[in-house]
Amino acid sequence: MLVHALALAAAQAVTEAYEFVNPDLIRAHVEYLAADALEGRAAGQRGGELAARYIAAQFRRFRLQPAGENGTYFQEIPLALAIGDEGSALTYEGTKGTVRLGPGSALLLGGACLGAAIPEGPLTYVGYAISAPREEYDDLAGADLNGKIALALWGYPPALSERPGVLLGADPGLKAATARARGARALVMVASKASSGLPRGGSTRVAPAAWAAPGWDAPDAIVSDSAFRAIAAAAERNPDSLRAAAQRGEAAAAELGGTLRLAKHPRSVTARSWNVIGIAPGSDPRIRHEAIVFVAGYESLGIGPRVNGDSIYNGAVSSAVGTAKLLAVAEAFGAHPGGRTVVFVASGGGSAGGSAGGSVGGAPGHLGMWRYVTQPAWPLPLTVAAIGVDGGLDAFGLTQDVTAPGSELSTVHEVVQRAARIMALRLAAERPADSTGPGDLPPLPFLMAGIPAVTVAPGVTFSGKPKGWGAEMRRRFFSQDYQRPSDDVRGDFEYRGPVATAQAAYVLGRILADRAEKPTWVGEPPLGHMQGAPAVTCPAATP
Repeated sequence: MLVHALALAAAQAVTEAYEFVNPDLIRAHVEYLAADALEGRAAGQRGGELAARYIAAQFRRFRLQPAGENGTYFQEIPLALAIGDEGSALTYEGTKGTVRLGPGSALLLGGACLGAAIPEGPLTYVGYAISAPREEYDDLAGADLNGKIALALWGYPPALSERPGVLLGADPGLKAATARARGARALVMVASKASSGLPRGGSTRVAPAAWAAPGWDAPDAIVSDSAFRAIAAAAERNPDSLRAAAQRGEAAAAELGGTLRLAKHPRSVTARSWNVIGIAPGSDPRIRHEAIVFVAGYESLGIGPRVNGDSIYNGAVSSAVGTAKLLAVAEAFGAHPGGRTVVFVASGGGSAGGSAGGSVGGAPGHLGMWRYVTQPAWPLPLTVAAIGVDGGLDAFGLTQDVTAPGSELSTVHEVVQRAARIMALRLAAERPADSTGPGDLPPLPFLMAGIPAVTVAPGVTFSGKPKGWGAEMRRRFFSQDYQRPSDDVRGDFEYRGPVATAQAAYVLGRILADRAEKPTWVGEPPLGHMQGAPAVTCPAATP
């Protein structure tokens, strides 16, 4: 009888998914959110506010309950925006020379806070700066970082790509928090070609204004690969040897000596962004006091440097498609409530994790997620799972597989496998090497809060395309379009792709919302070692 009941519930979930998650709905949301009229949906700007109001109107249409502040759908995110620079620079004085970098093609200033700061100290190379006790791996093992500047590579060791705890550590903000917890004064990261090199978005950087979340942090700067090579040469080190050892998964921290001075002098103003939060109340009296959360970042980079005659960074694939998926899933739950309560968070606060609106890396809306976990609409102890639906590379076609980063850390993985089977999809075995783009990581702030979390994103095996086509399309997108005006709505978008991924996310959420069992961790919580890490407290920005 139980098996029969579960089969009927699964069939009903599929029917609901096909009813509300369809190409026409996804297309309508994407074409509005990524339109030039919204000016790139930047945090703290007119376009970002218009996008937030559109999402709130959709939540109201779906009859979701408002769960923001003062009876609205909006949760304010106070921000500091860096709108200019007054002499920022990185200088490294090594035993064999001096390297000087200014903001631009070789150096990008970030950091958890805006405002004048000049961290200075000896330089220590720490590989990928990943600490993963669950995997018995620690790049910082044996390194004395007290009072020093840490230098780390982007991404994760390709040789350890099958270890979920190592992949989780690829988040730039987590690397910064890890280095700071070990005593580092700052973290400088080296961009990689796989991660699209130095991000190229608008000039406005974003950081919290007078608030912080425990565990939240961001790299203080990103340098190009050529700058890394110059620094290594000045320290009398071989950059290829340093990188190769890290890629093999050999934790090999190395004192580079010399002195690195990072002078940050941004010109900043205060602003605000919003999380947009709606709730579909649960229908089962036994479990409706518990909740699952769906989350996606909706903002992009706004208006920035002109490229090929276009200055609007629309963020169609990088965030508009993910937001459209969130809206489609929300409409389905609004019409067919789950047993548990379901909370929908369209996350604002900039399009990248950490301090920069698109310029430090991480998932869209990362900063807004941190804001949510500090002031949740539903009590975190009663939140049993979080599902991210970012990542829109399925706009280029229908995939035969989905990825679910983060699921291996908990029993959510079993439910993901079941949802994939129901939707006739495979769980992708292939992971793009050394990448932390949209959809590559679970919603980190929820994991930091102790909540099992997963991101449902497309795989790389596309229907009707030759082997390797998806991986090549992904490489081309991150190298040519990501964080550029060319990430715009295209005539060749195949909206069946986002539909399939969103339907899988809905079925996953439906199962988690209806079944009595709550997800549990497999082994120790993945970020338990970060509990008690020093929180970054940012002073209010000066207009």
